[in-house]
Amino acid sequence: MRMRQTGQWQSELPDAARSRAVVAGDSGRRWMRDLDEAVPALADRWNLGIGDALPGGSESLVLDVRREDGTDAVLKIRMPGDDDFEGEARAYELSRGRGVASLYARSDDHRALLMERLGPCIADLGWSVADQIDATCRTLRELWRTPVENHSLPTGAWKANWLGDFIVHSWQRLGRPCDRRTRDRALDFAAERADAHTEATTVLVHADAHEQNLLLVRGQDYLPGTPCKFVDPGGLLAEPACDLAVPMRGWSTELRDAPVRRGRGRCAYLAELCAVDERAIWQWGFMERVSTGLHLLEIGIEEEAREMLEIADHWSCHSGPRG
Repeated sequence: MRMRQTGQWQSELPDAARSRAVVAGDSGRRWMRDLDEAVPALADRWNLGIGDALPGGSESLVLDVRREDGTDAVLKIRMPGDDDFEGEARAYELSRGRGVASLYARSDDHRALLMERLGPCIADLGWSVADQIDATCRTLRELWRTPVENHSLPTGAWKANWLGDFIVHSWQRLGRPCDRRTRDRALDFAAERADAHTEATTVLVHADAHEQNLLLVRGQDYLPGTPCKFVDPGGLLAEPACDLAVPMRGWSTELRDAPVRRGRGRCAYLAELCAVDERAIWQWGFMERVSTGLHLLEIGIEEEAREMLEIADHWSCHSGPRG
Protein backbone atom coordinates (compact mmCIF):
# COMPACT_ATOMS: atom_id res chain seq x y z
CA MET A 1 0.00 0.00 0.00
CA ARG A 2 1.38 3.44 -0.93
CA MET A 3 0.83 5.56 2.19
CA ARG A 4 0.39 9.30 2.42
CA GLN A 5 -0.92 11.69 5.03
CA THR A 6 -2.98 14.16 3.02
CA GLY A 7 -3.96 15.23 -0.49
CA GLN A 8 -6.58 17.01 -2.53
CA TRP A 9 -9.21 14.45 -1.67
CA GLN A 10 -12.11 15.92 -3.57
CA SER A 11 -10.17 15.20 -6.78
CA GLU A 12 -9.97 11.53 -5.73
CA LEU A 13 -13.74 11.07 -5.54
CA PRO A 14 -15.31 8.55 -7.94
CA ASP A 15 -17.29 10.24 -10.71
CA ALA A 16 -20.61 9.01 -9.31
CA ALA A 17 -19.92 10.49 -5.86
CA ARG A 18 -18.72 13.79 -7.31
CA SER A 19 -21.80 14.06 -9.51
CA ARG A 20 -24.10 13.31 -6.58
CA ALA A 21 -22.34 15.92 -4.45
CA VAL A 22 -22.75 18.56 -7.18
CA VAL A 23 -26.44 17.72 -7.53
CA ALA A 24 -26.83 18.14 -3.74
CA GLY A 25 -25.93 21.82 -4.13
CA ASP A 26 -24.18 23.89 -1.47
CA SER A 27 -24.06 21.08 1.10
CA GLY A 28 -22.45 18.68 -1.38
CA ARG A 29 -19.85 21.19 -2.58
CA ARG A 30 -19.03 22.13 1.01
CA TRP A 31 -18.59 18.43 1.86
CA MET A 32 -16.12 18.02 -1.01
CA ARG A 33 -14.11 21.07 0.12
CA ASP A 34 -14.09 19.86 3.72
CA LEU A 35 -12.61 16.47 2.79
CA ASP A 36 -9.13 17.99 2.68
CA GLU A 37 -9.49 18.82 6.38
CA ALA A 38 -11.54 15.79 7.40
CA VAL A 39 -9.13 13.14 6.10
CA PRO A 40 -6.03 14.33 8.05
CA ALA A 41 -8.18 15.02 11.13
CA LEU A 42 -9.44 11.44 11.13
CA ALA A 43 -5.95 10.12 10.41
CA ASP A 44 -4.68 11.94 13.49
CA ARG A 45 -7.61 10.82 15.68
CA TRP A 46 -7.27 7.14 14.78
CA ASN A 47 -3.51 7.01 14.04
CA LEU A 48 -3.98 6.03 10.43
CA GLY A 49 -1.67 5.91 7.46
CA ILE A 50 -3.67 7.04 4.43
CA GLY A 51 -3.44 5.18 1.14
CA ASP A 52 -5.35 5.63 -2.10
CA ALA A 53 -9.01 6.25 -2.74
CA LEU A 54 -10.97 3.11 -3.62
CA PRO A 55 -13.32 3.07 -6.63
CA GLY A 56 -17.04 2.51 -6.68
CA GLY A 57 -18.51 4.73 -3.98
CA SER A 58 -21.55 6.75 -5.05
CA GLU A 59 -22.25 8.59 -1.78
CA SER A 60 -18.89 8.67 -0.06
CA LEU A 61 -15.11 8.88 -0.20
CA VAL A 62 -13.61 5.45 0.58
CA LEU A 63 -9.90 5.21 1.37
CA ASP A 64 -7.44 2.38 1.84
CA VAL A 65 -5.78 2.97 5.23
CA ARG A 66 -3.48 1.26 7.71
CA ARG A 67 -3.99 1.29 11.47
CA GLU A 68 -1.25 1.86 14.01
CA ASP A 69 -0.94 -1.89 14.66
CA GLY A 70 -0.36 -2.56 10.94
CA THR A 71 -3.89 -3.77 10.19
CA ASP A 72 -5.21 -2.77 6.77
CA ALA A 73 -8.61 -1.08 6.98
CA VAL A 74 -11.06 1.11 5.07
CA LEU A 75 -12.04 4.68 5.94
CA LYS A 76 -15.44 5.72 4.60
CA ILE A 77 -16.67 9.33 4.79
CA ARG A 78 -20.31 9.75 3.76
CA MET A 79 -21.70 12.90 2.24
CA PRO A 80 -24.73 14.64 3.78
CA GLY A 81 -28.14 13.95 2.30
CA ASP A 82 -31.00 11.49 2.48
CA ASP A 83 -28.80 8.49 3.28
CA ASP A 84 -28.97 7.08 6.78
CA PHE A 85 -25.48 7.22 8.31
CA GLU A 86 -26.87 6.31 11.73
CA GLY A 87 -28.66 3.24 10.38
CA GLU A 88 -25.54 1.98 8.61
CA ALA A 89 -23.36 2.57 11.66
CA ARG A 90 -25.84 0.84 13.98
CA ALA A 91 -26.03 -2.17 11.66
CA TYR A 92 -22.25 -2.53 11.81
CA GLU A 93 -22.25 -2.12 15.58
CA LEU A 94 -25.04 -4.61 16.20
CA SER A 95 -23.69 -7.30 13.88
CA ARG A 96 -20.15 -7.20 15.36
CA GLY A 97 -18.65 -8.59 12.17
CA ARG A 98 -21.29 -11.30 11.76
CA GLY A 99 -22.06 -11.32 8.02
CA VAL A 100 -20.79 -7.76 7.49
CA ALA A 101 -17.41 -6.04 7.77
CA SER A 102 -16.22 -5.42 11.32
CA LEU A 103 -16.47 -1.81 12.49
CA TYR A 104 -13.40 -0.46 14.31
CA ALA A 105 -14.53 3.13 15.01
CA ARG A 106 -17.07 5.78 13.99
CA SER A 107 -17.08 9.58 13.93
CA ASP A 108 -20.51 11.15 13.87
CA ASP A 109 -19.22 14.69 13.30
CA HIS A 110 -17.41 13.61 10.12
CA ARG A 111 -19.98 10.92 9.21
CA ALA A 112 -17.05 8.51 9.00
CA LEU A 113 -16.60 4.79 9.57
CA LEU A 114 -13.35 2.86 10.04
CA MET A 115 -13.91 -0.73 8.96
CA GLU A 116 -12.36 -4.09 8.18
CA ARG A 117 -10.60 -4.29 4.82
CA LEU A 118 -12.14 -6.99 2.64
CA GLY A 119 -11.23 -8.49 -0.73
CA PRO A 120 -12.92 -8.19 -4.15
CA CYS A 121 -16.67 -8.36 -4.62
CA ILE A 122 -18.07 -11.64 -5.85
CA ALA A 123 -19.45 -10.00 -9.01
CA ASP A 124 -15.87 -9.67 -10.30
CA LEU A 125 -14.80 -13.30 -9.81
CA GLY A 126 -16.55 -15.05 -12.72
CA TRP A 127 -18.74 -17.12 -10.43
CA SER A 128 -22.00 -18.53 -11.78
CA VAL A 129 -25.27 -16.92 -10.72
CA ALA A 130 -26.02 -20.01 -8.61
CA ASP A 131 -22.69 -19.66 -6.80
CA GLN A 132 -23.34 -15.96 -6.18
CA ILE A 133 -26.81 -16.72 -4.82
CA ASP A 134 -25.35 -19.43 -2.57
CA ALA A 135 -22.77 -16.97 -1.19
CA THR A 136 -25.44 -14.31 -0.69
CA CYS A 137 -27.71 -16.65 1.25
CA ARG A 138 -24.91 -18.17 3.31
CA THR A 139 -23.72 -14.71 4.40
CA LEU A 140 -27.23 -13.40 5.04
CA ARG A 141 -27.95 -16.33 7.34
CA GLU A 142 -24.95 -15.23 9.43
CA LEU A 143 -26.20 -11.63 9.57
CA TRP A 144 -29.72 -12.71 10.56
CA ARG A 145 -28.32 -14.31 13.73
CA THR A 146 -27.60 -10.83 15.14
CA PRO A 147 -29.52 -10.15 18.39
CA VAL A 148 -31.97 -7.28 17.77
CA GLU A 149 -34.01 -6.95 20.96
CA ASN A 150 -34.83 -3.41 22.08
CA HIS A 151 -33.27 -1.61 19.11
CA SER A 152 -35.11 1.23 17.38
CA LEU A 153 -34.32 0.95 13.68
CA PRO A 154 -36.76 1.31 10.75
CA THR A 155 -38.89 -1.79 10.21
CA GLY A 156 -40.02 -3.98 7.35
CA ALA A 157 -43.49 -2.45 7.65
CA TRP A 158 -41.97 0.98 7.07
CA LYS A 159 -39.97 -0.33 4.07
CA ALA A 160 -43.03 -1.96 2.47
CA ASN A 161 -45.09 1.21 2.86
CA TRP A 162 -42.23 3.33 1.51
CA LEU A 163 -41.92 1.10 -1.56
CA GLY A 164 -45.66 1.32 -2.15
CA ASP A 165 -45.60 5.13 -2.02
CA PHE A 166 -42.58 5.30 -4.30
CA ILE A 167 -44.18 3.00 -6.87
CA VAL A 168 -47.45 4.98 -6.93
CA HIS A 169 -45.79 8.35 -7.49
CA SER A 170 -42.98 7.22 -9.80
CA TRP A 171 -45.27 5.16 -12.04
CA GLN A 172 -47.46 8.19 -12.68
CA ARG A 173 -44.59 10.69 -13.02
CA LEU A 174 -42.71 8.48 -15.51
CA GLY A 175 -45.71 8.07 -17.81
CA ARG A 176 -46.92 4.64 -16.67
CA PRO A 177 -43.94 2.62 -18.00
CA CYS A 178 -45.33 -0.77 -16.93
CA ASP A 179 -48.82 -2.29 -16.86
CA ARG A 180 -51.33 -0.90 -14.39
CA ARG A 181 -51.84 -4.51 -13.28
CA THR A 182 -48.12 -4.65 -12.37
CA ARG A 183 -48.39 -1.48 -10.33
CA ASP A 184 -51.52 -2.70 -8.56
CA ARG A 185 -50.00 -6.08 -7.80
CA ALA A 186 -46.96 -4.38 -6.26
CA LEU A 187 -49.22 -2.21 -4.08
CA ASP A 188 -51.21 -5.23 -2.93
CA PHE A 189 -47.99 -7.01 -2.00
CA ALA A 190 -46.67 -3.93 -0.17
CA ALA A 191 -49.80 -3.80 1.95
CA GLU A 192 -49.62 -7.53 2.69
CA ARG A 193 -45.96 -7.43 3.74
CA ALA A 194 -46.55 -4.35 5.93
CA ASP A 195 -49.43 -6.15 7.67
CA ALA A 196 -47.31 -9.30 8.08
CA HIS A 197 -44.57 -7.53 10.05
CA THR A 198 -44.19 -8.88 13.58
CA GLU A 199 -41.42 -8.72 16.14
CA ALA A 200 -41.36 -12.52 16.25
CA THR A 201 -40.12 -12.73 12.64
CA THR A 202 -37.84 -9.69 12.74
CA VAL A 203 -34.10 -9.94 12.06
CA LEU A 204 -31.41 -7.42 11.19
CA VAL A 205 -31.45 -7.39 7.39
CA HIS A 206 -28.90 -5.89 5.05
CA ALA A 207 -31.58 -4.25 2.86
CA ASP A 208 -29.42 -4.10 -0.30
CA ALA A 209 -27.80 -7.53 -0.50
CA HIS A 210 -26.58 -7.47 -4.10
CA GLU A 211 -23.41 -9.02 -5.47
CA GLN A 212 -21.48 -5.72 -5.60
CA ASN A 213 -21.94 -5.36 -1.83
CA LEU A 214 -20.69 -8.88 -1.03
CA LEU A 215 -16.91 -9.13 -0.70
CA LEU A 216 -14.50 -11.96 0.01
CA VAL A 217 -12.81 -12.12 3.38
CA ARG A 218 -9.14 -11.34 2.78
CA GLY A 219 -6.58 -14.12 2.80
CA GLN A 220 -8.97 -16.62 1.21
CA ASP A 221 -8.92 -18.16 -2.26
CA TYR A 222 -11.29 -16.93 -4.96
CA LEU A 223 -13.27 -20.16 -5.32
CA PRO A 224 -17.01 -20.51 -4.66
CA GLY A 225 -17.67 -21.34 -1.03
CA THR A 226 -15.08 -18.87 0.25
CA PRO A 227 -16.21 -16.86 3.31
CA CYS A 228 -17.68 -13.47 2.44
CA LYS A 229 -18.99 -10.39 4.21
CA PHE A 230 -21.30 -7.56 3.18
CA VAL A 231 -20.60 -3.85 3.17
CA ASP A 232 -23.06 -0.92 3.16
CA PRO A 233 -25.84 -2.39 5.36
CA GLY A 234 -29.01 -0.34 5.56
CA GLY A 235 -29.93 -0.74 9.21
CA LEU A 236 -33.40 -2.28 8.92
CA LEU A 237 -35.36 -4.71 11.12
CA ALA A 238 -37.54 -6.90 8.92
CA GLU A 239 -38.48 -10.46 8.02
CA PRO A 240 -35.68 -12.36 6.23
CA ALA A 241 -37.63 -12.40 2.95
CA CYS A 242 -37.00 -8.66 2.69
CA ASP A 243 -33.31 -9.39 2.01
CA LEU A 244 -34.10 -12.11 -0.53
CA ALA A 245 -35.92 -9.53 -2.66
CA VAL A 246 -32.56 -8.37 -3.97
CA PRO A 247 -31.46 -11.66 -5.58
CA MET A 248 -35.03 -11.94 -6.90
CA ARG A 249 -34.70 -8.58 -8.67
CA GLY A 250 -31.19 -9.24 -9.98
CA TRP A 251 -29.70 -11.13 -12.93
CA SER A 252 -32.61 -10.31 -15.24
CA THR A 253 -30.95 -11.82 -18.31
CA GLU A 254 -31.09 -15.24 -16.60
CA LEU A 255 -34.89 -14.93 -16.45
CA ARG A 256 -35.63 -13.45 -19.85
CA ASP A 257 -36.44 -16.56 -21.90
CA ALA A 258 -38.97 -17.91 -19.35
CA PRO A 259 -39.67 -15.12 -16.83
CA VAL A 260 -42.35 -16.81 -14.74
CA ARG A 261 -40.93 -20.34 -14.67
CA ARG A 262 -37.38 -19.19 -13.96
CA GLY A 263 -38.54 -16.56 -11.49
CA ARG A 264 -40.54 -19.09 -9.52
CA GLY A 265 -37.62 -21.51 -9.68
CA ARG A 266 -35.29 -18.90 -8.23
CA CYS A 267 -37.83 -18.10 -5.53
CA ALA A 268 -38.08 -21.77 -4.57
CA TYR A 269 -34.28 -22.08 -4.50
CA LEU A 270 -33.94 -19.07 -2.18
CA ALA A 271 -36.67 -20.45 0.06
CA GLU A 272 -34.88 -23.79 0.30
CA LEU A 273 -31.46 -22.27 1.00
CA CYS A 274 -32.76 -19.96 3.73
CA ALA A 275 -35.82 -21.80 5.10
CA VAL A 276 -37.99 -18.75 4.32
CA ASP A 277 -41.59 -18.65 3.08
CA GLU A 278 -41.75 -18.59 -0.73
CA ARG A 279 -44.77 -16.30 -0.90
CA ALA A 280 -43.03 -13.63 1.19
CA ILE A 281 -39.91 -13.86 -1.00
CA TRP A 282 -41.99 -13.55 -4.17
CA GLN A 283 -43.85 -10.50 -2.88
CA TRP A 284 -40.74 -8.65 -1.70
CA GLY A 285 -38.96 -9.57 -4.94
CA PHE A 286 -41.84 -8.27 -7.04
CA MET A 287 -41.90 -4.96 -5.16
CA GLU A 288 -38.14 -4.54 -5.49
CA ARG A 289 -38.16 -5.37 -9.20
CA VAL A 290 -40.88 -2.79 -9.92
CA SER A 291 -39.44 -0.06 -7.70
CA THR A 292 -35.88 -0.58 -8.96
CA GLY A 293 -37.03 -0.55 -12.57
CA LEU A 294 -38.80 2.76 -11.99
CA HIS A 295 -35.77 4.20 -10.20
CA LEU A 296 -33.44 3.17 -13.04
CA LEU A 297 -35.73 4.96 -15.48
CA GLU A 298 -35.54 8.08 -13.31
CA ILE A 299 -31.75 8.18 -13.52
CA GLY A 300 -31.57 7.32 -17.22
CA ILE A 301 -30.49 3.66 -17.19
CA GLU A 302 -33.25 2.76 -19.59
CA GLU A 303 -32.25 -0.59 -21.07
CA GLU A 304 -31.85 -2.29 -17.69
CA ALA A 305 -34.98 -0.58 -16.42
CA ARG A 306 -37.11 -1.80 -19.31
CA GLU A 307 -35.86 -5.36 -18.88
CA MET A 308 -36.71 -5.29 -15.16
CA LEU A 309 -40.19 -3.95 -15.78
CA GLU A 310 -40.94 -6.33 -18.66
CA ILE A 311 -40.20 -9.28 -16.39
CA ALA A 312 -42.37 -7.72 -13.69
CA ASP A 313 -45.21 -7.45 -16.22
CA HIS A 314 -44.90 -11.19 -16.84
CA TRP A 315 -44.82 -11.88 -13.11
CA SER A 316 -47.91 -9.77 -12.52
CA CYS A 317 -50.05 -12.45 -14.19
CA HIS A 318 -49.27 -14.75 -11.26
CA SER A 319 -49.79 -14.19 -7.56
CA GLY A 320 -46.73 -16.31 -6.82
CA PRO A 321 -46.38 -19.32 -4.53
CA ARG A 322 -48.91 -19.98 -1.81
CA GLY A 323 -47.17 -19.53 1.50
